[in-house]
Formats: sequence, C-alpha cells, structure tokens
Amino acid sequence: MHYNGITFQIDFDFIEHVLLIGTSAGHTKTIALRPRSVADFYQETMSALGELEIYVPIWTTPVEVQDRTPFEEDDKHASYNPEYVQRLWRILSQASRVFTDFRSLFIGKVSPVHFFWGAFDLAVTRFSGRTAPPHPGAAHILRQTLETLREEKAMQADTARLAKVCCAPRQLATLAGSPEPVSI
Repeated sequence: MHYNGITFQIDFDFIEHVLLIGTSAGHTKTIALRPRSVADFYQETMSALGELEIYVPIWTTPVEVQDRTPFEEDDKHASYNPEYVQRLWRILSQASRVFTDFRSLFIGKVSPVHFFWGAFDLAVTRFSGRTAPPHPGAAHILRQTLETLREEKAMQADTARLAKVCCAPRQLATLAGSPEPVSI
C-alpha cells in the first residue's frame, strides 16, 4: 500500500507469531501475536503505524459477524493459540494453492484467491468476459439501498466514531490507480 510517498506492507507471520510492518524507507515494526484483547492489539498496531508516520483510517467495526464490537472497544475477545493459528494458516495456504492451480486452467480473467471472514469462505472467481445482462430493478435497488444507508443510525454512528478513531489521518491512504472517492 502507498501512503504519503511511502510504500508499506503488513504481514502476519504465523511461524514466528508476529505482525510485521515494513516500509520502503527500510523501517520496520514488529508486534507479538499473543493472547490479549482485540482493543490492545488494535491500539499497538495503530501506534506502530503512527511511529512509522503512517496514519491510515481503518473501519474498526466488524462486518458479517454477529458481535460488531469495534476493535478499539473489544476487551471480550482475547485468545491466541499459536498451535491452532498455525494449523489454520497451513490449511488455508494449502487450499489457496489448490484453488490457484484450479484457476490456472481457466483462460479468462480470474480473481486472486480470497477469504470471506463472516462466512469463513475461501473463494476464487472466474469471469467469462461476457457482459452481464442488466438487472431490471438495479436502479431502484441502488436508490433504496443508499436511502437506507443514509437513514441507518448504526451506520451514522460508525461513520462518526471512525472519524474520531486513532490519530485523525493527515492524508488518506490510496491505492495506485484506484478511483477517487465520491459522495453518495
């Protein structure tokens, strides 16, 4: 990812059980993966990013799960079992390898293997290149969804809370080639 002229990367190392943050300037931060609250881990991660002068906004409210406690408030979840984390990582890595081999046989456009946390679903998407037929109610559905989002109190509270979280970024992180944000 790029931020303020710096390229940075965050990696989970499930062999050494650390979170590694590295920058193109050669600076690194390491955070131990150990039993502790989500709030503590989030705070240490954001502090490490701040020490590297990286101030990125992160949507801290979990989605696709029942308990939507924001990261900075979550003192309830505090377990970390290195053996089982490594087992899961190895299983997902092997499944990703199989999916990657499978998608390599497809001639059209394919997505990278991706993981959906809420459903605990590993997926790879293949695109035929054909244009999808227009959905007859798409415009109505979009208008209805936008209206619902504008009115939803939880969404408004999340947006307001996100604006206050951490260190009020001086500049938003952008991905190279990504479209500029638009207001809805």
